Amino acid sequence: MLKSLEMSQKPSKKKNQNQIRLPGLVLGKKPVKQEQPKQKKKENVGGEFDGLWVYTWPSNGINCYSPAWYSIRVLPITATHTILQYDIYTKKGLDENTKKEFVDFLQMVEIEDFNLCQLTQKNLNQGVYTSGFLHPTKESGVLYYQGLVRDMVKEHYALETAKGGPINPAFRR
Repeated sequence: MLKSLEMSQKPSKKKNQNQIRLPGLVLGKKPVKQEQPKQKKKENVGGEFDGLWVYTWPSNGINCYSPAWYSIRVLPITATHTILQYDIYTKKGLDENTKKEFVDFLQMVEIEDFNLCQLTQKNLNQGVYTSGFLHPTKESGVLYYQGLVRDMVKEHYALETAKGGPINPAFRR
């Protein structure tokens, strides 16, 4: 199964309603302890392992799970518009329900991430939020990537300085 999804605009946001239940609680009396039925542990949609994530320079990623793997392409269109493209490949012989469950899970996670990025960018644009330090262990990939970009920008600036004008690699000479 190959499924593609593209997120280039803000998806609609559904409101979640949370409800708290306190079984056996009666005002003025000691709570009655109730036996809870054993619940079957929900199966991990990602499969037997937590996943493997591979970043490919400059703007692609490959994420692998037991039931499927998918590629991500990040396509910067302008300074304020980026398109994310996903191609999802599932295992041969996987039943349709499991495929759908995985794709739905993936889409939910990606929409959550997308919304977080949108809100962070909005706050950055309005001066409400400023970026801070990254976690040295948990965000080492981001630190490495930022270092690569920083070094490339410095090298490009040195080339432009030596030439005495702008160099745009996107234009033919």
